[in-house]
Amino acid sequence: MIKSLHLKKYRKAEQLFFVEGEKAVLEVLASNWAVQALFATEQFIAAHPTAVNKAKLLQSCNSEELVKVGTFSSNDAALAVVAMPVWPAFSPIAASWTLVLDNINDPGNLGTIIRIADWYGIKHILCSAETADCFNPKVIAAAKGSFFCGCNYIICRCPQCWPIPLCRYMVPI
Repeated sequence: MIKSLHLKKYRKAEQLFFVEGEKAVLEVLASNWAVQALFATEQFIAAHPTAVNKAKLLQSCNSEELVKVGTFSSNDAALAVVAMPVWPAFSPIAASWTLVLDNINDPGNLGTIIRIADWYGIKHILCSAETADCFNPKVIAAAKGSFFCGCNYIICRCPQCWPIPLCRYMVPI
């Protein structure tokens, strides 16, 4: 099942995505995101006994197995399967900034933008349908933990909503 989550159509169908690597997995375990399954080495489980209890399913495995199912060339820690959140429709909040993205095709660039937005305290991100899938493993890796910081990332991909007439909202953009 994890191998199928490499592809967008299966992530969308299952409403699941995966996170790999020690730092990112610890970030998702510390967040409010629903961790459906955690595949981890014995060393990771022993080092983080309270964090691993958040997962609905915990499976011990070795680093070779993690490399086989993930995208990293080496992973001696863990891989988590996480449920996709249901984000609300776009609603402007006058007291906060919204970052609007269109045609960001490279997943690594989108992850970097998410990381920078987190650093600047931007809590809302809107993406067009042409922007890379935010649950792509490369986006998660490039965001380096900022993906799970508690921000309210709103990804609007419906053609009726895009382009959004932002000038009518009078919010900082």
